[in-house]
Amino acid sequence: MSDPVILALEASGEPASVALRLRDGRVLERFSSGEKQSAFLLPAADALLSEAGLGLRDIGLIAVGRGPGGFTGVRFALSVAQGLAYGLGIPTVGISTLAALALDAAHRARASEGEAVLALLDARMGELYGGLLRIGGAGLIEAISEEFLAAPAAIPRRFETSSFRIVAGAAIESDPGLFAWLQGKGVRSMAQARPHAARIAELGLAAWRLGRAGSPASLAPAYLRDKVALTEAERRSEQT
Repeated sequence: MSDPVILALEASGEPASVALRLRDGRVLERFSSGEKQSAFLLPAADALLSEAGLGLRDIGLIAVGRGPGGFTGVRFALSVAQGLAYGLGIPTVGISTLAALALDAAHRARASEGEAVLALLDARMGELYGGLLRIGGAGLIEAISEEFLAAPAAIPRRFETSSFRIVAGAAIESDPGLFAWLQGKGVRSMAQARPHAARIAELGLAAWRLGRAGSPASLAPAYLRDKVALTEAERRSEQT
């Protein structure tokens, strides 16, 4: 069976992005430029389909960033993916934004299979989303640790005995202590890496080839934070 045309959506952070992976392997992608996700995702998808000379019925799989990331963006992207997939009768796959970030860093660093990547995203409120991931075979990114939400100061303690050569995401420069610790480990910093839609499409294809795509009903967000807002006292208690 040939690979499907894949529509990929990523709106967990800024900028949001939409990608279309064609059957011949070419990838078309667009990024938002300040507009709300609700005004960007569907028009961008329509524009990419028009550019490729395709219609909605040509899409065979929808891959979507499931977070962690911004609550509103993740929720909206999942709802768009579910609505389109139900209407078209096609499968979907939810992709970790940390995995997409790690994959982008791996490409930029020309990393080899088996190398580990520490992926970090800004979670606001003085915290970071993160995860330790490994570059696997068949185009996959495999989780080594659970995805987590933590203060920057907690990350060196969490990974002081872990071995990794690459750290990904602009969030690595958000805290001087964390940045100094990473420099001391001698890792390669891929601060420019982003979890954009083309990487979501790449991971979606790998999942589809392994039979991991499913019903739109199976899509679920990864928020990590139980509540959208926490008090200062609650955040301090979680960091101790």
